[in-house]
Amino acid sequence: MKLRKKLRCQKGFTLVELLVTIAILSIVTVLLAGIFREGTLSSRHAIEDSGLNVTFRMKADGIRDDIRSSKTGTVSGTTYPVFNNTTKTLTLFTGTTGAPATVEYYLSGNILYRKASGGTATEYLTDVTVFDVAMSGSAVDVTLQVNRISSDYSRRAYEKSITIKAKPRVHIS
Repeated sequence: MKLRKKLRCQKGFTLVELLVTIAILSIVTVLLAGIFREGTLSSRHAIEDSGLNVTFRMKADGIRDDIRSSKTGTVSGTTYPVFNNTTKTLTLFTGTTGAPATVEYYLSGNILYRKASGGTATEYLTDVTVFDVAMSGSAVDVTLQVNRISSDYSRRAYEKSITIKAKPRVHIS
């Protein structure tokens, strides 16, 4: 009898209280792990989107710079700049009448290529779904759209569209 009274007077936790506490802590831990995982994934997506935006902007700026450094006018019966909507080819004149030179951008599949006179075509931008050119006078408007699937397991789609507006600065003389 003394032992029973002695045990009842002792302070502490019962087995049921400990089990309930462990169960609650387990649930909280699982929830926090999920929140941490989502935060990490969001951070990765932001970094990937930022990198794609920088790449896309650099390529668009390169096209704009080529248009601005090209010449407008007629050489050997061809009026530059010229866009062939069937072959999706933009040709810019960069030389002189004595030493003609061109820069071409063309879409093949979902890859935009850049080719300078006498050189080989190089892959310029991938995952391109739209490459259209509108010309008004000497102004050239290039519309580009890129659709890319993210590299992580979520297979998240990335879509970016831009219209580049530029004018050749020099007339062919």
